[in-house]
Amino acid sequence: MCLTGCQYNVSAYKSLLPWCRLEVILYICPCPLCSTSSLSPSPRPIMLDFQDKIVVVTGAARGIGQAISIELAAAGAHVVLADIQLEPQEKTVSELQSRGQKACAYQCDVTSDESVKAFASNVLKNVGVPDIVYNNAAFIRSGGILNASVENIRRELDVNVLGYIRVAQAFLPDMVARGSGWIVNTASPNAFVPPPMVAGNLLGYCITKGADVSMSQCMAMSLKPTGVGVSIVFPDLTYTKSVHELTGTAPSEFITGFAEFVSTQSRPASVVAKRIVNGLKEGKFFVNTYDGFEEMLRAWAKNDMDPDFNYLSFSRL
Repeated sequence: MCLTGCQYNVSAYKSLLPWCRLEVILYICPCPLCSTSSLSPSPRPIMLDFQDKIVVVTGAARGIGQAISIELAAAGAHVVLADIQLEPQEKTVSELQSRGQKACAYQCDVTSDESVKAFASNVLKNVGVPDIVYNNAAFIRSGGILNASVENIRRELDVNVLGYIRVAQAFLPDMVARGSGWIVNTASPNAFVPPPMVAGNLLGYCITKGADVSMSQCMAMSLKPTGVGVSIVFPDLTYTKSVHELTGTAPSEFITGFAEFVSTQSRPASVVAKRIVNGLKEGKFFVNTYDGFEEMLRAWAKNDMDPDFNYLSFSRL
């Protein structure tokens, strides 16, 4: 039996290649399942432009989500904004429509199965099957391992991880049936190399972004035979007003210091969004806008993932 779990008898192939391990046999197994889900490399679809594409963006009320929506609309996409806050989205939609661009907004709580299902049903009925689903909703509370609230972390997981899964599952059946589409998930460099200030005070956020990386890898491998692609985005440090609203269980000194740090060292959401959209056009799995992050990842691997290594030495900060 081959590694995918099919019942195709590969004994003949193994007798021809006795030096091969069974893992290698998977490359030449002729069963239909293996021929579509082989481990061998294959070209990824290329997204040349967003013209007339239906793009769903969650967490679109403000920050990166709002900026991404604006950038995609400017690129010709029909943007569907989704957020638990409806009013800010409606203002964005009005601005986009005044420019002759296509956009609409829906209220959606990504922590609710019922809300996500209703949202997806309305989009499919009123707009159509999305070409791209961009998971960007986020919930952040401060707290480190010594003082974090488990309830806060549970909520972060519900929004930042399970919310992504709910939204993807709501649209994937129709995307798979069509044989095309794209899922985009927002991660963070903090999933791999959080600096001490972040590691000690944003435990839940780091956990969820790490989970988003693994989730995206699994999605990409699972969806490969269907024609639906996956990208994971690593944004640069981005300024949003929410940094001044951060609460949680971390010391007040961190809350104040973190807000000041982000305010002075970050890039505007509009700049980050433009770089993200340009990166997505290439159809790659890994979309990075954080200067130096590739070098940080190489150092992370070279140094055995040592958390004490100064990875920020490779960044612009």
